[in-house]
Formats: sequence, structure tokens, C-alpha cells
Amino acid sequence: GTTGSGAGSVHLAELQHALAASCRATPRLRHAWLATLAEHNARQGDHDEAMCCQLHIAALIAEYLKLRGTQTWGADVFGEISMNIAKDETGLKIDEGMADVHYNEQALLEQLMICTEFVDKAE
Repeated sequence: GTTGSGAGSVHLAELQHALAASCRATPRLRHAWLATLAEHNARQGDHDEAMCCQLHIAALIAEYLKLRGTQTWGADVFGEISMNIAKDETGLKIDEGMADVHYNEQALLEQLMICTEFVDKAE
């Protein structure tokens, strides 16, 4: 049977997913939420989930750079890792709310390096 803590963790995961989805229109807020969630998962020893959060951040940055015309690829390439990443991080809207976001290729490279560290921990 399902224990109380198991049901609670499923409910928590659903709540976390709903919160992340509500941040989709605001990439800066979504990035902060995903980073917080990654830290929480890492502290709990759930390195697979922490890695997924970090990959979502990388895809978010890649999608931003694609929309800005800085590079030709975006979040869609992460679909080979997880369809959820591509689905969740495509469709960004760049508007005046993005004026304070300063992603560049260096930020993406640094995020991808963080992802490799989490892949190592998850294995």
C-alpha cells in the first residue's frame, strides 16, 4: 500500500510542477524556481531530479538565445534527453519583462557545465 509520506511526496511533486508551470511566462522567475527546486532535490539526495531541473534551466537559456537570434538551436534539442524539457521550455515570450535578463552563450556554457556535474552525481 501507499504510505502517508509517499502520497505526500506525490502531492508535493504535483504542487512543484504546477508552480513551475505557472512561472513559464516569466523566464527569470522560472529560472529561480528551477534552481531552488534543484537545490532542494540535491539536499534530499535526489540527484536525478536535481539534474532534470538543471537541464530545464539550460534549455530555458538555450531557448532565450534562439529567440534572440544568438544561436540556431533552442530547447527543442533537449527533447532527446527528455520530451518534458523540450515541451516545458519552448514557447518563451520575450517582452519588456525580459529586459533585465542577460543570458549569453557563456551563461549557457556555464549552465551546461553544472549539468555535467549533476549527471555525474546521478549515475
